[in-house]
Amino acid sequence: QTMGGVGAALHIQQPFDGQRVPRAMPILGTAQFDGGQADYYHLFIRGGQFADWTPLGQPHYNSVVNGQLEMLHADALRPGFYLLRLGLIRGGDIVQVSDISFSVP
Repeated sequence: QTMGGVGAALHIQQPFDGQRVPRAMPILGTAQFDGGQADYYHLFIRGGQFADWTPLGQPHYNSVVNGQLEMLHADALRPGFYLLRLGLIRGGDIVQVSDISFSVP
């Protein structure tokens, strides 16, 4: 979903939407943007012990295409359902997102 017509490429490939994730795994996908579209990308998680969107890992200032975006330490999460959000940030605001859901058994 795009907010303000940014139009950068955002996609989470792994974990895939609805996947059961029993252990740590790299989050793979694409966050392709230029400086006019966003300052950086950041991943966020919601669910389990996280009542609201919580930053996951660090801000990343360079585009990634079909590569590792971050690590998901599912082994440190409570069992349950989660949402994972890949967000582009510009001027402190999220301007574009891509969400998937996953579960921890």
